[in-house]
Amino acid sequence: MNSPVNRADRDALIDVANQYLREEISAFVFDEKLSEIEARTNDETVKWVRAQLWGFYDDCDDHKVVCDKTEWDMIQRLLLLLKSDASVVVETGKARWTARQAIAAAGLVVAGWTVWKTGWGNHLLVFNIPLGVVSMGLSWWRGRTESKSELHGDAVAPFGSLVELRSTRRAARDFVKRRYPGRLAGRRIRSPMLDWVYRLQWGAFWLMFSPVALAFQLRPERRTTWRVGTALPRTPLAP
Repeated sequence: MNSPVNRADRDALIDVANQYLREEISAFVFDEKLSEIEARTNDETVKWVRAQLWGFYDDCDDHKVVCDKTEWDMIQRLLLLLKSDASVVVETGKARWTARQAIAAAGLVVAGWTVWKTGWGNHLLVFNIPLGVVSMGLSWWRGRTESKSELHGDAVAPFGSLVELRSTRRAARDFVKRRYPGRLAGRRIRSPMLDWVYRLQWGAFWLMFSPVALAFQLRPERRTTWRVGTALPRTPLAP
């Protein structure tokens, strides 16, 4: 990410995130303030961190902070990155074709053949269900294969290594990592039953409209990795 370090926007994002972690603001206010910072900043690392923070709250139900210790530590590392003058470097690997794309293509051929033989209508929602099972299987398969590329699953992300993490920590000497509050353990955004209702709704939608998912899964796959690069010049603070 070749962009200047905007110290004012980084500090603003740190402040807003800490307000959320201290439970001074709820998820909806948090989301609104994050969007305001993202809209005005010229710092690509700020925009990237904002995108990662989106995964730590729900924008459908308003709530106070909900996260386990692993997620809390991940947020702290994002704040450490913002506190430093370093920038995230996102590296996308070459496009590659796998057996998953071949299976997705075969599924789309079956979907097209079904439309040709039976015509267009609501009956297709039922015929699409077996293809939806295939699509879900492809998603699970890819997730297992590329689990190490998931940001939230990496113990040192967004840093590429423990060495990068320690180096950045030494550079940002005034950064203070906040300890995980025990009161958050077991806290949920919604009840387990409501979670299952939402999952069932999403699963039904996926099954009935599986050709759409298969079309996305037909695309070649790219693996994305992250590391922290050298600091770039700062944008001066406003007077």
